[in-house]
Amino acid sequence: MVSALIFFVFFQTPPVAVRTINAQDVTFHQRYEVTAQVVARWDSEISSEISAVVEAVQVEVGDYVEQGSPLLQLDCRTYDLNLQETLGSLQEAQARLELASLQLDRSQTLVDDAIISVDLHSQRVAEKMAMEAVVLTRQAQWQTAQLQVEKCRVAAPFSGYITERNAHKGQWTTVGQPLVRLVQADRPSVSVRLTESQSRSVEQGVNLRFHFNQESHSLALIQISPIFDSKSRTAEARLRFTDKPLAPGVTGVVTWESVTDSLPPSLLVKRGSRLGVMVVDGDKAQFIAIANAVEGRAAEIDLPPQTQIIDEGRLGLQDGDTIQVR
Repeated sequence: MVSALIFFVFFQTPPVAVRTINAQDVTFHQRYEVTAQVVARWDSEISSEISAVVEAVQVEVGDYVEQGSPLLQLDCRTYDLNLQETLGSLQEAQARLELASLQLDRSQTLVDDAIISVDLHSQRVAEKMAMEAVVLTRQAQWQTAQLQVEKCRVAAPFSGYITERNAHKGQWTTVGQPLVRLVQADRPSVSVRLTESQSRSVEQGVNLRFHFNQESHSLALIQISPIFDSKSRTAEARLRFTDKPLAPGVTGVVTWESVTDSLPPSLLVKRGSRLGVMVVDGDKAQFIAIANAVEGRAAEIDLPPQTQIIDEGRLGLQDGDTIQVR
């Protein structure tokens, strides 16, 4: 028994000498930086909804237009004639329906007096129902023709600036052909694409700013898309200006600071497939894995300020090794 004890003491692994540093002396608030662009709330290519000749173009590139203002006028003569034709058809059907109603009323009196047969009366009922259906069809055709006439006048769906004009007087335009591009200047937002870790950080981040041409503008987070692109593994986030906004189309950089402490990448160690940090736990070394840590990058970690992080001697340490702090 005594010899076994002597053997254990003789061959016991000596503690590993290490040097440590307090967490509060090396942690910092990480600063993030991503490319971003100012985007308009509405940015639309206004297209033709009918086929017609452009009769007049009432805007130029750079013009500001109010919602409902005319942009173009298309030659509407064909559609005006179609409107008159459908109106005539509707009026004809209404007249025939009125006649069918009078005939049905007369038929009802005659069948009550047993002058005509019930079958003939039923025929009058069916004729009136058929004419009612015809009137409904003619009304729909007339309303469709009215819509076509209204489409001859192309109006601004919202207030904004004309940034492109593809239509010219005398030009034949078809359905879906872009005529002008209208961009809303009010209430622009900033669009950025974020990784999963950046998304978590920006939600709790502070000092969000947009930097452009040596200017810096304060931002606030609007929302982050819950859908991540399978290829880039990023999701779009939208932010708004809290001070004077910039014009849509401006490209710059969005920065923010994390409220969580981060460790410099030089202190990270890899054990198995996980990255983490070695800390002192009494006379033992303890490995603390850091979720979402990336090799070569600073990693966010939540440690008490007085935690002793092993600096010198950490590379060969394993979790649970006996250590001696120098």
